[in-house]
Amino acid sequence: MLNVFKGMKSKKLITWVLFLISILLSACVSNQQLSDDHIFPTEYPGYILTWLEQQPGEPEHQVRMFITENYLRIEHDSTRNNYIIFNKNENVIYRYTDKNEAPIVISAKLGISQKNSKPHWQEQGETSQALVRKKPEDSSEVMHYKYSLGSSVCYNVVSVNHYLQDVLPLLKAYQALHVVEQDDMSLLEDKNKACYAAINLDDPNKRYEKGFPIREWTAYGYQRFLVDYKMVSLAASNFQ
Repeated sequence: MLNVFKGMKSKKLITWVLFLISILLSACVSNQQLSDDHIFPTEYPGYILTWLEQQPGEPEHQVRMFITENYLRIEHDSTRNNYIIFNKNENVIYRYTDKNEAPIVISAKLGISQKNSKPHWQEQGETSQALVRKKPEDSSEVMHYKYSLGSSVCYNVVSVNHYLQDVLPLLKAYQALHVVEQDDMSLLEDKNKACYAAINLDDPNKRYEKGFPIREWTAYGYQRFLVDYKMVSLAASNFQ
């Protein structure tokens, strides 16, 4: 009889424990649902793009882009104290430098107007083999486009269709806003100012018109080409 009584007490204890666990689990689930708006991911799927870039009159250097659907981070020569963060949702660029404690903020909300008229480009295209293929079966078409203003070639771009297409919306949004910074032509010769203005101020997304630009160079001395890219999971701290 005593054993039966002990067995009943054990069953009741187990029942109460299971009941309490179920209440705790329900509370956890409820809290999770209520706090969804305040939970942020610790990682984003994205890409790291590595470029070699050269500005007019300056030595070539490496540039890395960390790209997700809505965020972009640009580092020059892997110097973490000099970098750019672009938030596509807010359409804001934050530029961090060694000389500034607070970032320089570029925002479309500043009311900066952009030109509506685009250059009268003369276009010439031909096939190109300038592509480091990631897969043997990659059959993306590679084209070299030359864009002239009058009789002089201003801008060259090697574009690939069906290549890194998911990063283009972010890069286009960044380039459209970044144009507000590119207004200093004092270091350029007069003959190159029209070319600089055409590609950087008047038609900044020309480089993305035919696909992903794996290489580009200009008459005024700027050039950039893609060295490598990889798909990764990027920590959210990169964009804070």
